[in-house]
Amino acid sequence: MQGAESPALSPGKTGILMDWCGHEWQVKIKEHLAGPGPNTFGLHPENVKITRTGALKLSVLPAAKGWSCAEIFTTKLLRNGLYLFEVGSEAQKLHPQLVAGFFTYNETRKHHYNESDVEISRWGLQNNKNAQFAHYAEHEVPEVYRFELTHKSNLHTFIIHKTQGEVAFYYLDRKYPLKTPTLKESKAFYRFSNTTHHPDYFRVHINLWLFQGAEPTKRIQKDELQLTVNRFLYQPE
Repeated sequence: MQGAESPALSPGKTGILMDWCGHEWQVKIKEHLAGPGPNTFGLHPENVKITRTGALKLSVLPAAKGWSCAEIFTTKLLRNGLYLFEVGSEAQKLHPQLVAGFFTYNETRKHHYNESDVEISRWGLQNNKNAQFAHYAEHEVPEVYRFELTHKSNLHTFIIHKTQGEVAFYYLDRKYPLKTPTLKESKAFYRFSNTTHHPDYFRVHINLWLFQGAEPTKRIQKDELQLTVNRFLYQPE
């Protein structure tokens, strides 16, 4: 809801719903431990908010028992094409135990071959690179390309281009339109073969969660337990 910072949530037949960036999203609510993590999700009213500027703000917050994480996903299924996610400066400061995920997935399938992920995380280790592209091509373990976000930028744009036969990932340290970047423009790029993939239907998921469900202890002042996603754009193939 633009103009006021608000949870912007409303009850729907399938759960708590919200409108953002031209799409309807469902807020994930799990009172008992569930994946990823395992964690609980959506138990704090501030886990998912829309800011005054219309950005999505996800936060990991203390709950009655442990911590509550945040996740939303589109209610409608999308297909192959371009997916753009633009995030703010908190991406560089995430607590090393946190994982921010942006991915396409169809949970009704019996395998993960339709899943393509951008993940921002140090996976619990302060010295790890803090971002990766991951794609499940034909195994239950993903292929992964790791890299470091640009430290001097306050804006990070990720583009996933899903086509029949391959999935290409791009990272740019600035605002970028919804189009395929050139390699020269990209700060990180990787292309995965997708021979088992077909023009399937996917939900888009955006989440912020605790790696292995572990409490974010030993925090330092600059660590963030929240992430701002400025915009999401989708263009079908």
